[in-house]
Amino acid sequence: IAFGIMKELKLKNIDNISIVGFNNTPLSAYQNPPLATVDINSYELGYSAAKLLINNLEGKEHAKRHYIVDTEFIERESFI
Repeated sequence: IAFGIMKELKLKNIDNISIVGFNNTPLSAYQNPPLATVDINSYELGYSAAKLLINNLEGKEHAKRHYIVDTEFIERESFI
């Protein structure tokens, strides 16, 4: 979605709006301008989700039920 928004803003010569993507798609760095993004640490997110599922399937009632996964804002040129 962010790529499409950037394309439309460029076509309309609008350059005073910051655009931020989500999930740090590898192509973000190669956009013009490079897209700022939030890296949600998808590996750790998937790992934690799998642990929750396995604990649930095994009936472990006292297992951890919530995880907080660190995220990182990656500032690039699309963020004014």
